[in-house]
Amino acid sequence: MNENGDFALVPRPPSAVEKAEPGAKRILAMITAETVGLALARARESQLGRIDPDALVREGKRIQRREGMTPQDVKAFGLFLQAAEAGHAEAEFLVYECYCDGNGIAADISAAIEWLKKSAASGFAEAQGGLAWCHCHGQGVPQDYVEAVRWYRKAAEQGYAEAQNNLGRCYNDGKGVPQDYAEAVRWFRKAAEKGIVNAQANLGYALFNGRGAVKDVNEAVHWYQLAAEAGNALAIHNLAVCYSEGHGVAQDHSEAAKLFQVVAAQGYPTSQYNLGLAYLYGRGVTKNLVEAYKWFRLAAEQGHKGAAEEVVSTGALLSPEQFQEGERRLAEFKAAH
Repeated sequence: MNENGDFALVPRPPSAVEKAEPGAKRILAMITAETVGLALARARESQLGRIDPDALVREGKRIQRREGMTPQDVKAFGLFLQAAEAGHAEAEFLVYECYCDGNGIAADISAAIEWLKKSAASGFAEAQGGLAWCHCHGQGVPQDYVEAVRWYRKAAEQGYAEAQNNLGRCYNDGKGVPQDYAEAVRWFRKAAEKGIVNAQANLGYALFNGRGAVKDVNEAVHWYQLAAEAGNALAIHNLAVCYSEGHGVAQDHSEAAKLFQVVAAQGYPTSQYNLGLAYLYGRGVTKNLVEAYKWFRLAAEQGHKGAAEEVVSTGALLSPEQFQEGERRLAEFKAAH
């Protein structure tokens, strides 16, 4: 899953069979085929009640290393497959992950999606959230926001926090459902209270702007702070704005500049623009026209219109030596990032 709490399908890496020498390929292929065949045979036994699928899943998790085609991963996949063929919902999801990541079996996105669908249909919340993400982004299935919302809702109603946040985003953006800010806030809050960082940032933004809820700057700052502490760039930027303007906290230009610096260094253009203003006017930092020019240039190159105007006006204040220094710092930043 990625830093936003969404699911991502991992590109197919070369399998151990593909990377092996010709003589070893036949052996590895035989081992893989034998492992899958044995797994299917044992799965049929489990359906007769002679194998405990829960025990297979526990043992598979215990030995799995998630390092590709190691013996432990191959064995873990076999155990998951046995349990999955017996209809074990979590095992179906684990088989999906193995096919996605190439752990214990050659990566195969088509096979992965089929197992994801089975797990979702079996009621496994994480699989439902993953299938919703696939429909939302058109990964392995046709893009279909209505279908995405249907699966997000199933997972969210089971209490799956990532799905709750993503369902909130669908309501916020009007994708797959009529736009409804109040409903978005309701789901953001559920996920935020469970520690989902993106949901905390989303809830903070909604409360700060009074969108879908009564405007509450103090509570907005609370959620911004939680998300910012976890490294959420949008929350860090918005918290910096709060410190810069004294919204929900005592005005502190120095703290604002520090926070803008963090996100500006990550390439966020609006933070780069605000940091440029801080250096231009000496707000929270020592006034420095060269640094201001550098940050304005970086933001302007990403399409920030206000920064583009400041590049012209600030550039006109620089001496030839300062201009050259600004260009040097700009090149140095780009090389490092």
